[in-house]
Amino acid sequence: MKETIGQRVRVMREKRGISQAELARRLRASVNAINMLEQDSIRDPRASRIIGIARELRVSADYLLGLTEDATEELLAAVAV
Repeated sequence: MKETIGQRVRVMREKRGISQAELARRLRASVNAINMLEQDSIRDPRASRIIGIARELRVSADYLLGLTEDATEELLAAVAV
């Protein structure tokens, strides 16, 4: 079964050692919103939220959306050039 956005956010957040509260603070969101996203209660998050999470977790938005299995920042660097 393919990972959901929420599962990918949780895995990468934990890998980066960031708490839900810290991610929420950085995104100017509520902890409840981050928790709901990670629990897949929010099925279609706004694009701006996905972009913000991707930046904070240093992964591509494509990775969070399940369009690629490559979570590396190199994808972000290639787009910035």
